[in-house]
Amino acid sequence: MGQENQLFPLVNARERLAAIGVPATAAEAFRAVALVRAPQVARAYAEVHNAAFAAEGVASLPPRWRAPWPESWREAIDWSRARKLAVAAVGQAHPDLGARARAVVAMGRARVAQDLVPHTRPSRLGPPHVFVRFDGTSETPLMLAHELGHAAQMSLCAWGPSQPAPLLAGSETAAHVAERGFHTVYARLGAPRAAAARVAEDLLAMLVRHPARDALECGGAWSDICMAYAPGLAWAADPPPFTARARAEPLSTLAYAMAAAVAIMLHHRIERERGLADAYLRWVRLGPQARFEDAAALLGLAADDPTLYMCAYDAAMDDMRRARQLA
Repeated sequence: MGQENQLFPLVNARERLAAIGVPATAAEAFRAVALVRAPQVARAYAEVHNAAFAAEGVASLPPRWRAPWPESWREAIDWSRARKLAVAAVGQAHPDLGARARAVVAMGRARVAQDLVPHTRPSRLGPPHVFVRFDGTSETPLMLAHELGHAAQMSLCAWGPSQPAPLLAGSETAAHVAERGFHTVYARLGAPRAAAARVAEDLLAMLVRHPARDALECGGAWSDICMAYAPGLAWAADPPPFTARARAEPLSTLAYAMAAAVAIMLHHRIERERGLADAYLRWVRLGPQARFEDAAALLGLAADDPTLYMCAYDAAMDDMRRARQLA
């Protein structure tokens, strides 16, 4: 039986979780950890953002969503450089995946589409087509790395058809591993402050904003949710972030957040344990059969183990501390 929940029709939450590839017990574990740890990341983000302005001699108010950074914490990036950064990002997890991403770009399958939501579309012949928006900021190569992460998972060979993506949580795990690769590459090759601002924004989105949106979609007042998940941030002044995607696909917000958390730990471990890269590549090569819980198992943890998500939040706090040191 279905139940009406504000604007979101949740037709049996367990069935919806299964449809997006998230075990129900894993969802419970992540939500419990996020409720405790998201406020810490939110406070840390506010401290970094305010310190960035203070270093410029400017007092700032508590940040609203998508609040701009000082000019010295931004960098313009042209389309050519964005493609190179994104390809290098995908290759951080494994050279084979970098080669797949390079093939997508070399074959002209990575395109700018200003009026479309960024997405990856399978092809009847060869690698998938990737579409992103170009705005001249670090957002473009980040999103391109994300979509190339999908494309690498969907690619089989140069001339065969693209395979479909796995269920949402598995698909987004691969894409977010590519995003973490971008943060590594950009920190090395970009402006240090711009790189720090980029990773801070993305951690805020995935580990604070998405859990808060998930709580909103499950019912509750936005002002109360902001107090619980985002202390120090002025989110309650803006309208509740209901989205068309979440209306069309209930619980997808949760899948993105959980995939990002597992991806943070996968990339963190791959950087330090290169033997894990081959195991990760084998998981990616499963294509449509790549499951979220199997990605977690690569770390030696079950998808419903709270330790997995606590470690992801620990890594996020480390990134925020490094960003704070640049102010």
